[in-house]
Amino acid sequence: MVNELATNAIKYAFPKGTGRITLGFQRRDGEVTLTVEDNGVGMNPAGGESGMGSRFIAAFAQQLGGTLAKASAGTGTTFIVRLPLTVLAGNESSAAS
Repeated sequence: MVNELATNAIKYAFPKGTGRITLGFQRRDGEVTLTVEDNGVGMNPAGGESGMGSRFIAAFAQQLGGTLAKASAGTGTTFIVRLPLTVLAGNESSAAS
């Protein structure tokens, strides 16, 4: 998921060739959160969900029991993937299974 989101940002967010992509990963309140944000041109509202990458990310998050949220404007795009803590190998929840 990280690779797909970062690749999409590189390909589409910066038509002038420069910009910033920030990747974040946090464990909190029984879940893990992956955040990928850029300061690019934002997504086209008419084509935001139609790409294979977007569908892949949404399907993979759902398969793992998580959710996908996104926000986009002319100042950039942010994707937030929330996943249950059980996706981390070796954590207490999955060790008891």
